Amino acid sequence: MADQTETPSDLLSIKRGIDDRIAIANLSGLEAIQAAFAVDAVSALPAALEALLPQLAPDDVIGTPYNQARCAISTIRGVSDFFEREVSRVQALATAQSQVPAP
Repeated sequence: MADQTETPSDLLSIKRGIDDRIAIANLSGLEAIQAAFAVDAVSALPAALEALLPQLAPDDVIGTPYNQARCAISTIRGVSDFFEREVSRVQALATAQSQVPAP
């Protein structure tokens, strides 16, 4: 049970510290996933799918082949962008923490 003198703000601060430590511990995995998305076959897939869209009826109703292809395109791009941002964020966090003198 939490110390009764800890405020919600205190606990959120502790949580942020733990979240930062988890993020730094995940860094090598994040970098590996980012690298997997950078492989030519994966990074070229959204453009390749877009080039094929004209072959489908442009029916953007949920569940149609056209809609599913567009969802795949946006998902691949979105996830790839997420990992790029997350790796940058965690690398900056790790660098900042490595420059803080030990207590």
